[in-house]
Formats: sequence, structure tokens, C-alpha cells
Amino acid sequence: MSFYGQPIQKGALHRDLGISQKKKIPVSTISKMLNTLKKKKNKTTQDVKEEKRLIFAKNAKTK
Repeated sequence: MSFYGQPIQKGALHRDLGISQKKKIPVSTISKMLNTLKKKKNKTTQDVKEEKRLIFAKNAKTK
């Protein structure tokens, strides 16, 4: 996966989530955020983007 032709570095995931690399987010927190998004009835496009980003982050952490 690349962004404007450049490969995504390791820090990019943390940058996308708006957190510093030093502060590691536990998978359980990401799961909670995902669950609250999934329960939402009327999703905006922003919510869908956020959900995709969280899924990506969760997959990257569990691998």
C-alpha cells in the first residue's frame, strides 16, 4: 500500500491515528472504538473512513 507512490513507513500507522509512536495503543482499545462505530445507526462517510482505518490498525497490530 502506498500513498502518492511512497511506501508507508512504520510510523505512518501511528501518524494516521493521530498518536505518537511512543504511546502504544492496546488492541483492546482499538476493538472498543471499532465496536462503538459498528453500533452506530446513521454512519457518516467520516465514520466509515474511521472504521476502515481502525480495522487496518488492528490488523497491523495483531500480525
